[in-house]
Amino acid sequence: MCEWYRRNYACGHHFTGASEWCDRYSQTKKRCKVVVTQVDYDSSVCKSCEEKEQRTEVPWEHMIDRTKRNTNREEQASM
Repeated sequence: MCEWYRRNYACGHHFTGASEWCDRYSQTKKRCKVVVTQVDYDSSVCKSCEEKEQRTEVPWEHMIDRTKRNTNREEQASM
C-alpha cells in the first residue's frame, strides 16, 4: 500500500500527497486507496491563498483615495 501524507496550512486548506509508492503502483501505475499515515502542520498559507493576496494588489493602489464616500448612498440610508 502507498504511503500518503497530509499537510495542513494555516489558512485552513490542506494538501495530500504520496510520500512513497508501493510495488503495485510501480508496476501498474494504479494508485492505492488514500490512507493518510502522516499529518504535517505548516504555519504558512497555501500557494493558492498566497497568489490571491498578491493578485489583489495593483500598481496604482497608492493613487486611490479610499477616504471619499458616496454621498448618494449615505442619503438613501438615512431615509
